[in-house]
Amino acid sequence: MPETTATAAPAANNSAVRKPGGTSGSGPIPTTTRRLPVPRPVRAAQQRQRPANPSSLGNVGATLFLSPGASTSNLTWANAANATGYRIYRGTTGNFMAGSPAPWQTVAVNAVSDSATPAPIFYYVIRATDGTNESAD
Repeated sequence: MPETTATAAPAANNSAVRKPGGTSGSGPIPTTTRRLPVPRPVRAAQQRQRPANPSSLGNVGATLFLSPGASTSNLTWANAANATGYRIYRGTTGNFMAGSPAPWQTVAVNAVSDSATPAPIFYYVIRATDGTNESAD
């Protein structure tokens, strides 16, 4: 519905908000005012305590490809845009990451070879890192 009367300007640091339910007939659209939040500056100490966003590293786990070599298993994966390296975790059970293991290897490139014989199988998790943070997968 078109407005036929202008809504009065709200007081300083307030905004005009349309009331639920709209309007019927002619006349002004029902509005109310509410106080706007006051912006607060973030101190430098608070900014340093904020953790970096590991999701900016990207996830490489879904791109992992294993291939047999002459006496190795070759692992390759997609490059992560913001990664400076990759942490490779290797375990013998499917839930080995629940124990927060140390990385088996840390490499700067998106490929590695494993010459160990699995007993009976190895599970791998590859995570991108920027030296401090680590991707989730």
